[in-house]
Amino acid sequence: LIRDLESAVKLIQRMRGYIMVTSSLSSCCLVEEMAAAIIKVACKIMECDRTSIFMHDNLSDMLVVHTAEGLKRNEIRIGKIVGIIGNVFTKGDIIRVDDAYSDTRFSKDFDKKSNYVTKTILAAPLKDSAGVPFGVIQSINKNNNTKFTDDDEELIYLFSLQISQVMKTAK
Repeated sequence: LIRDLESAVKLIQRMRGYIMVTSSLSSCCLVEEMAAAIIKVACKIMECDRTSIFMHDNLSDMLVVHTAEGLKRNEIRIGKIVGIIGNVFTKGDIIRVDDAYSDTRFSKDFDKKSNYVTKTILAAPLKDSAGVPFGVIQSINKNNNTKFTDDDEELIYLFSLQISQVMKTAK
């Protein structure tokens, strides 16, 4: 019971961080500014190595990373049906992966180019008011070589709901 209570308190504290970020988004007017504000604290709250926000580019019909923690380059383009990100985008569901390299949906291309090793992934769609995905938020490599939890999944789901409308309006 004490462990459950401690877990609930920790989740509430993490949710407060997301609420603080989303409440400050009203002062941003550009998608890039909003994404940067979100990413600034997302890794800490999700307790992970990197978090990225991908937005669908209608002209190229690809998913484009607008902001990514820990990356030198701020623009990566991925086919909208490629990898975990593409699956989240096309199906509109949250995906949690405990071992990226054993998941057939995982695209190893970026890891190979950057010498980065993706281990765990948690990604959620960003949807407009009609429920149509327009982007994806992705957190990778949970700290301390642990796996993302049900609480993490609930947290990224709630956060994606909050930021979706603000980001869609700015876009």
